[in-house]
Amino acid sequence: MRLTRTIILSAAGACITLLAVSFALSQESASAPAAVPAAPSAAVTDDLQWVWGEVVSLDALSKNFKIKFLDYETDTEKEMTITVDDKTTYENVKDFQEIKPQDTVSVDYLIGAEGKNLAKNINVEKPEDAQSITEEQAPAADETASPATEEAPASGTNQAPATGDSGQAPPAAGTQQ
Repeated sequence: MRLTRTIILSAAGACITLLAVSFALSQESASAPAAVPAAPSAAVTDDLQWVWGEVVSLDALSKNFKIKFLDYETDTEKEMTITVDDKTTYENVKDFQEIKPQDTVSVDYLIGAEGKNLAKNINVEKPEDAQSITEEQAPAADETASPATEEAPASGTNQAPATGDSGQAPPAAGTQQ
């Protein structure tokens, strides 16, 4: 009886411990920060973030723009504001003034002290670049055309006689089968 009681108490203690650990882990994952823009009270982070999406609007005076992107964790479209500075680098454009609404961009950014998303690098995808590549790779029209029918060999050349479906040479002129 005493042994049974010890086993039951040990099993109950193990279950309680497992439940407590499980609860603590679920609370930790629920409070993990999402890959969405930081709240204004966020602290400075050195972790470089990345977002890919479409430019919605630009504000040249405040040097920021809004981007529409897909949040993969929630599977919903979201918008965020990204600020540029003199240290921001650009790919496929010279500067911020060349970025236009509806451009597709890939942005590497840091989350600043005031919760601002500060762009470190902006890569603008240009659709005309993709079209010119496919045009260069496509063969020319005269290369893809089927060759003209072959010319018949001139008479008197040394060529084997044509064979019929049976694989035998056709009968010579004036002979019967």
